[in-house]
Amino acid sequence: GKRPNVRIEAIQRMPKRTFLQNAFYFFYSFLVFTSTTKLLATFGARADAPPAGANRHLYIAKAAIAYTFGKIPFIKKRAVPWMYKRIFNKRPYRALFDAYKPDLVFISNLAHFPDPEIATEAKRRNIKTVGMASNWDHLNKYFIPVYADLLLAQNAPMKEEAIQFHNYDADKVTIVGFPRLDTYVNVEKSVDAKPEFFKQAGLPDGSRFILFISGSVYCLDEPVILHKISQWIQEGFFGPNMYLMVRPYPIRIEKEKYKVLEGNP
Repeated sequence: GKRPNVRIEAIQRMPKRTFLQNAFYFFYSFLVFTSTTKLLATFGARADAPPAGANRHLYIAKAAIAYTFGKIPFIKKRAVPWMYKRIFNKRPYRALFDAYKPDLVFISNLAHFPDPEIATEAKRRNIKTVGMASNWDHLNKYFIPVYADLLLAQNAPMKEEAIQFHNYDADKVTIVGFPRLDTYVNVEKSVDAKPEFFKQAGLPDGSRFILFISGSVYCLDEPVILHKISQWIQEGFFGPNMYLMVRPYPIRIEKEKYKVLEGNP
């Protein structure tokens, strides 16, 4: 193709965890127990699920792990990575490494499967790794069992969290900003003028619109809100040429939620 040095491979999903793997996952996850974790373990944050997955009674166990084992740097930096390699030992991505023999591995979502497994396979082969937590809150909720040789942090608070909660050395964490915002560096090339944008969106030139950014599972009554905004637009409350533009939650696009807008011009 146009990029002969690029290969895209579909990978298999992680094998279902065994009882031992689930127990170890529970243990190492709560080596970090911040105010965010406490909230998730008691009140919860999602409107469609009970707090802590209906396991609020485990709050004391989670806190006990954090305030005992979580205070020991050796447990985090040495014991957990060593145990991870031996408990998660199926090596589902061994064939990829055999085929490509990488000199360096970049892990873009170090906090979530399958990336810890990919990083671990690299560690087994003494291949250097560069890692990144893909979101702003991935370093302050749970412990990540695999260390990258170099961690890319999006901002200064995330670097501080990597050092404080995950025991990274300061010189092993580099601040790089949020890559998804790089497109705005050259505004002229990456942002459309209003007439072109309206044309792409199928709106008359000179339109106005309300941008509604969905909160997904954190707000179950969004259909009511969307219906009400649409009703106000139809009644002329906002003036002429007004439209409602909805940006669904980027991971969970819930079709049922937006059916209230079907057939609405």
